[in-house]
Amino acid sequence: MDRQAVLQLIEQAASEQASELNLSGLGLMEVPMEIGQLVNLRELDLSGNQINIIPDEIGQLINLEHLDLRNNQIIVIPEAIGQLVNLQRLYLTHNQISVVPRVIGRLVNLQRLALRNNQISVIPEAIGQLVSLQRLSFSRNQISVVPEVIGQLVNLKILLLKDNPDIDIPPEIIRKGWGEDEAENGNPQAIFAYLKAYRQSAAKRPLNELKVLLVGEGAVGKTSLLKRLTDESFDAAERKTPGINIKSWRFKQGDQSVRYNFWDFGGQKVMHSTHQFFFTKRSLYLLVLDNRKSEAQNRVEYWLKLIETYGSNSPIIIVGNCSDQNPRSLRESFLKKKYPQIKQFISTSCLTGQGLPELRKVIDNQIDSIPHVRDLLPVAWFNLKLDVQVFHNPPNGTVILY
Repeated sequence: MDRQAVLQLIEQAASEQASELNLSGLGLMEVPMEIGQLVNLRELDLSGNQINIIPDEIGQLINLEHLDLRNNQIIVIPEAIGQLVNLQRLYLTHNQISVVPRVIGRLVNLQRLALRNNQISVIPEAIGQLVSLQRLSFSRNQISVVPEVIGQLVNLKILLLKDNPDIDIPPEIIRKGWGEDEAENGNPQAIFAYLKAYRQSAAKRPLNELKVLLVGEGAVGKTSLLKRLTDESFDAAERKTPGINIKSWRFKQGDQSVRYNFWDFGGQKVMHSTHQFFFTKRSLYLLVLDNRKSEAQNRVEYWLKLIETYGSNSPIIIVGNCSDQNPRSLRESFLKKKYPQIKQFISTSCLTGQGLPELRKVIDNQIDSIPHVRDLLPVAWFNLKLDVQVFHNPPNGTVILY
């Protein structure tokens, strides 16, 4: 829509003393200064345009309660925004904003502030002045530290901080739980409690633990591979895993040791429906194949899609077992292009030990590529971790699901 047509809409709204104006999705490159005439506006929708500058005249809309500027190319939030003291909802998601100005703290009636998908690296202390705020979103930015003033927002019900790669809070705390709408699962109280415990704790140490899941069809040698990796033992008559075998193994890395928690999944089809409950993000997946079988028989893409669904972008190592009997035969370039989470293809033989040193080295190299493995946590959390067990394992370490 051309500028003249937009001006006509503004003039019409002014003459009618309109309380609402919708200018969304019109391809606007700029907001006309004449927008400042609409002093009776309570709702203004400018979403889905190509706006990169908010004019200072926006500050004249002192009765505005709802301002939608989503999906534009805005770089700077102007100081004039601080004049909108009656504003209750401000939506600025999907822009190119890098700084939130201190004047944001003047919007004391603001109930919703959405800044998802920008380039913000710092949450200003002024946010703590927004005492009416009920919902706050900083997801998908570059935030690393959450200021203590956030804890002053006593009316806050939802705090969204997901997908800030270097943030100082574990994702399990940022998210309220599994299976819930992403837009509804930021529990401020859980986040506040964690920050308080973390900042008050003098003693901290790194987690240094990694969950490694061995998956694949039945009878491909997952259990034999695990024994070769951890005990360097082999039993040609190894029985099939009836459920999930969980085994821990410590590896010395530098001046610290890393604990690998291996989850060996039975490949029987009856087990497949349970995978959604145990496959997790921020884990390492070993997709074990039988080199004597074809790619289709190993159902390679079935497993890769399953890992992608529940493990997100967790790294994957594809292990072609029984290499002493048959060479690996896979469309490696095709699979790696389609599933970029694949880090390496390795051939192994549990009988001869071929490829096992290489596999250990590749596993160890992944430790620093998985977020939060080396996060510092309060010692009190480790004490609690020892007391709370998700499973009670039988002596052989196998969890059998009925």
